[in-house]
Amino acid sequence: MKSFAPVFALALACGGKSSPPAVDAPAALIDSGLPNEESGVVLDQNNLGVGGAMVCVLHHPEIPCATTSSTGGYNIGLPDLAGDQIAIEFTAANFLGEVLLEQEPATGMTWPTEVPLTMTVDAMVRLGTEAGFAFPGSGGFMELRIAGSAPTPLVGATASIAPAAGSAVYAGSDGTPMPALTATTESGDVLFGDLPAGVYEVAASAGSGSCTVSPDGALLVGDWPPGAAGATATVEVASGAITTNVNVICD
Repeated sequence: MKSFAPVFALALACGGKSSPPAVDAPAALIDSGLPNEESGVVLDQNNLGVGGAMVCVLHHPEIPCATTSSTGGYNIGLPDLAGDQIAIEFTAANFLGEVLLEQEPATGMTWPTEVPLTMTVDAMVRLGTEAGFAFPGSGGFMELRIAGSAPTPLVGATASIAPAAGSAVYAGSDGTPMPALTATTESGDVLFGDLPAGVYEVAASAGSGSCTVSPDGALLVGDWPPGAAGATATVEVASGAITTNVNVICD
């Protein structure tokens, strides 16, 4: 199955679409006095390190961005992030950027240690030629996967975003975007494209089943575990990057 990320993926393009809803950015993170340092590596599709890539935590200018070495490795200094919801953006010249949404557990961080980026020329095939989005462009994309409670990809499910912007493209069983489809296949993947950068409310439907999101539905939280209350999630889309690990579970 084609994919831009270790979990699920998205990124950019737009023009003349309605603006996303006004949502306040998260409050500045409070440093507990216990500095943390996380490390990782940014890779290309051949598993080679990408030098000069930028790693930034969105909405938090108090956290300096990190730059990868010639082998793709980096270290980034962080305050105590336990319990916070964050979006981490990875960008590099000649690559499609990526945004990972993370809801941090109360006990600490689960930092994405290996992040593969896709070259712009390859992204043009999937997002432009196959999905039919305007790529490259100035907006963003979102990709989510809808699964059953097993969890296995759920066939026949649909997804929507608010405010309505761009268009949804469902992927075939091999992960290839197919604009003619109107619901999920065995891959469970959905792409939204041509989106102005910002925050969107995401909802899913699976016939008689119910789709759920974490109880707080907090900004930047992209994981929808089973058995929780609520049916929407707020997900950030950044210009020049593909938003990932937006995972929906339907009973």
